[in-house]
Amino acid sequence: MALTIDLPDHVRAYIEKQIHAGRFDNEAAAITDAVELAMEMSWNWENDENLLRAIEEYDRDGGIPVPDPAAYLERLSREARENAAKGHLVRDDVTY
Repeated sequence: MALTIDLPDHVRAYIEKQIHAGRFDNEAAAITDAVELAMEMSWNWENDENLLRAIEEYDRDGGIPVPDPAAYLERLSREARENAAKGHLVRDDVTY
């Protein structure tokens, strides 16, 4: 499918820079990568099977008590930082 779009100068310059650096073969590959990343990041909890299963389990069995919520959140933040440093995708709704 052919698609013609007008991009702001700074976006066009960024794409050209990425192509010259060898990250993408052409403009279409760069734009496809960006759109696919946006698609991955547009999470809908109502369609998240893992989350729905966890909610169902919680409703059935109850939750696991967390004696030190601050330490638990710090551990999750540390793991998010480590994953980001390794190049793994860390969703925008995970802050650290």
